[in-house]
Amino acid sequence: MNHHNARDPMAVVESLLGDRAWRYERKDDRTILTGVLSPLQRQTVIIVRHDMGIGRLLFYFLPLSASHGSLHDRRFKIHTDQGYSDAQIANAARVLLHFNCVIFGSFELDHSSGGIAFRVFLPYRDAIPTPQQITWAMDVGARTLDTVMPRVEAFLEGKISLEQAINLGAPTAPPDGGSDGPVVL
Repeated sequence: MNHHNARDPMAVVESLLGDRAWRYERKDDRTILTGVLSPLQRQTVIIVRHDMGIGRLLFYFLPLSASHGSLHDRRFKIHTDQGYSDAQIANAARVLLHFNCVIFGSFELDHSSGGIAFRVFLPYRDAIPTPQQITWAMDVGARTLDTVMPRVEAFLEGKISLEQAINLGAPTAPPDGGSDGPVVL
């Protein structure tokens, strides 16, 4: 395993993705864009950002819908433009907020676009994150989306109530190891 500059966390991410034969794009010194097809076949864009000032890697997981078009057009959204009522949007946000209390990471809902993201961060101070830690962060994000997003979708489709969406049990932590699923970029 070649990790290029062992003092650069983004080089470790880049090397890990290369070792897995994942396609990715290094946008700049602070940003890598990749994607994964999760075990439940959910297409997800992953944005890795290096916050040098604080000393952390931020992993943003953006679930995609099954529609066609650009990544921006395919991003899963909960918005009135998609035909959802204000009450549906508010209650879907409650479901996401509930899971922020029981998982490692946090959901975000962009109220202007309706876009959903799940964020995991990996802090570091005196040591660069290891490939195992980076793998863990990527697995947590993909598996959390696989657990929570079907609940949000079922609620929005009227298949389950708000209470059922919240009370189906907390997502479980993924086992150690990594996903070598195909990349969707």
